[in-house]
Amino acid sequence: MTGKKIFPILCLLLTAISVNTVYGNEIELTSVVNSTKISLNDRLILSVTVSGSGFGNIGDPMLAPIPDFTISGTSSSTKYNILSGTMSFSKTFTYVLIPKRVGAFSVGAVSIKAGRKNITAPATKVEVVRGAVPQAQTGPKTQTIPDTQSSQIKGNKNIFINTFVDRKEPYVGEQITYTFELYNRISLAKPEYEPPSTTGFWQAELPQIPDSYKNKDGRTYNYHVIKTALFPTTSGELTLGPASLYYSARRGIFSFGDRYKLQSDPIIIKAKNLPKKGEPRDYNGAVGNFNISSSVENKTVKAGDVITLRVSVTGRGNLDLITSINEPDLTAFKMYDPKVSEKISNSGFVLGGSKTWEYIIIPRQQGDVSIEPFSLPFFNPEDKSYHTVTTQTIELKVVQGDAIAFGETDDNNLRDSISKIAPDIRYIKPDKKILKSISKYWYSSMFFYLLYILPLAAFITSIFVKKRQDEIERNTGLKRKLNAWKNAQKRLDNASEVLKTGDIKGFCGKLHESITFYIGDMLNVDTGTLTSTGLEKIMKNNGISPELAERISKTLEMCDFVRFASVETGTGTHESILNDTRDIISKLRETL
Repeated sequence: MTGKKIFPILCLLLTAISVNTVYGNEIELTSVVNSTKISLNDRLILSVTVSGSGFGNIGDPMLAPIPDFTISGTSSSTKYNILSGTMSFSKTFTYVLIPKRVGAFSVGAVSIKAGRKNITAPATKVEVVRGAVPQAQTGPKTQTIPDTQSSQIKGNKNIFINTFVDRKEPYVGEQITYTFELYNRISLAKPEYEPPSTTGFWQAELPQIPDSYKNKDGRTYNYHVIKTALFPTTSGELTLGPASLYYSARRGIFSFGDRYKLQSDPIIIKAKNLPKKGEPRDYNGAVGNFNISSSVENKTVKAGDVITLRVSVTGRGNLDLITSINEPDLTAFKMYDPKVSEKISNSGFVLGGSKTWEYIIIPRQQGDVSIEPFSLPFFNPEDKSYHTVTTQTIELKVVQGDAIAFGETDDNNLRDSISKIAPDIRYIKPDKKILKSISKYWYSSMFFYLLYILPLAAFITSIFVKKRQDEIERNTGLKRKLNAWKNAQKRLDNASEVLKTGDIKGFCGKLHESITFYIGDMLNVDTGTLTSTGLEKIMKNNGISPELAERISKTLEMCDFVRFASVETGTGTHESILNDTRDIISKLRETL
């Protein structure tokens, strides 16, 4: 740590957004809501940001209970910055809240443990009313959708989809970008995207775009987008079929509504033929904007040596349409069919990359030899004209080599060059005392076979271990369950350490986490969205006895009471709660 304090820089986008900031040494805690007045049908975005010049011993923020709202989703993001040798961080926790009733409520009271200090940020007053509320304000991580965007909008004000393309009259082989957008203000269960049929197109996936929030018509939506690159393979009127979204509305942790379908309309694409005017005689179908280059490893070689010649085409466009390049006269070399490789790039949602032809050539004679230029003609849709790019001529100097050059000998000459240099039968030693029985050689011993068996056994074992590890990594629920007991014990030990410092509220917070996180890890449930009612349903549905469930509820209520109420309790009570929590987790281990 540098000891320098990091001062908050927070810009209010509009006056209705409320921001509360509290400092603790080098740690800053902020609580932000995207609006202080919302409709009963709207959603409230609460953002809690922890920032400072170093993590240190900092836990996750603990929200005060929000009984008048349902937490429908949570997410987090972390940013780091290093300036003048000092590292700073900023971690934002985002909560999507759905109001349960109209009225004025306090939202966003939050606390965090930083070392031995407890940093808090107060709540913000939020008013929930019936009917529509003009949404002139926007909170963090939102942006406005331009009204000029087209077109295929299907759905209602709570969920709808939009599909469009960036151009409807491309040339054959020219990229068009198909975009599918989903806007939703409800919690979705098992959404499934069915892409459109693309008969008559060659398609490629483009980079995934992170989910975000967007405003449209004064409402804040979850925003999901999928982009696909399409290349017409034939001219004429082509149809991109409807795209569909299947979904159910989530009504609870394990409760889903009816299954629904949103479907866009087809999109008509009119693909144009490439112009005949100016088409090179050796044109082979490349469309885009490309460059070409060639290289060899060494320009001075010996006769008979192998030379690797690489010819690379780079640029923007569909490289799969470039099946060949125009080769020069290479009769001065013995040549083999090239090895072709490509590296696809889709940065900026434009397909491109590089494609390389790797030739193996061998000079047939000594002296100065030239590799004449390779060429590639292509059509550029941007200026609607044909271009031809070529490589530079490569000058080689071939010197006399040790090996026999191609074309200078034949098999008879090779046979004539072979001469006898020694007899192939060695003298037999007469002293039989130095001879050993073949049965005593080391490769007939058990040790010799173990050298083969043990590595094979180790290899097979490593395959099974790796397969098991991969299975655990892929299965998040299994990974959480396997680590649940170990993590619970760590949290309990941490709670015991916090108790020694005299931080009773922090101690109860750790106990609360120990129980809820253990249940969440064992059952693969998102603990951030658990409410008291939801926890009771989970315990009932997973075979937890009523007696144990009642103990859990009372312990959690006791922890919440101590955390959020100004009361004093005895030391013996704290130890009793800690021991009771250990016993509860042990009982849960036997049950789950």
